[in-house]
Amino acid sequence: MTANVGRPLRRREDFRFLTGRGRYVDDVKLPGTLHLAILRSPHAHAIITEVDLSAAKAAAGVRLALAGADLSGKIGNVKPNWVIPGTVVPDRPVLAVDRVRFVGECIALVVAETREAAYDALELIDVAYEVLPAVVEEGAAVGNGAPQLHETVPNNITTYFKTGGGDYAAAAHQGPGASLTPRQQPAHSDLPRDTCRSRGAGGRWRTDGLSAQSGAAHAPALDR
Repeated sequence: MTANVGRPLRRREDFRFLTGRGRYVDDVKLPGTLHLAILRSPHAHAIITEVDLSAAKAAAGVRLALAGADLSGKIGNVKPNWVIPGTVVPDRPVLAVDRVRFVGECIALVVAETREAAYDALELIDVAYEVLPAVVEEGAAVGNGAPQLHETVPNNITTYFKTGGGDYAAAAHQGPGASLTPRQQPAHSDLPRDTCRSRGAGGRWRTDGLSAQSGAAHAPALDR
């Protein structure tokens, strides 16, 4: 391994991509494949007063159209795979039921015979919102009077995490009347990379369960 450090390595995969032989999730064609499209919220914070799926359900090629109320009590909430101990994890349904809390939250879904039919049907779904105040800056979100997103999360704070090092008391009293208030607003460095990473996967039901055929993240167990 050390012999390769600092040396250019010949890539093995370029030839098939440059000659049009790359294989992607979209190239996986399974018999009877249906396509799902998701309608997402244009608002950061709003009450959903109505979701009318009637026109979408009647559209050509549509097999299924669902809103949050259709799944309520039938499927579990979205759960984080890791949380800091003591974190309050608010309820987050797969499809929003009565309120949306961020731009892009899932409102409804359509399953159709083709991708085009699924996305065309999304445009037929009529959603009525009562828009609520929203904030986009962390400090404002935890400030006095900020809109509360979840009743179970007071002040919009899910986690209190304490850490430290060094001699804080000595640093705070180095000069007459000196005070020290450290503050850091960390950025999640993995998020920009994730927005560029495809999440597509192909799979089909068999008699012994779901078979994951292809996954762009190369994690078939997780895809399944």
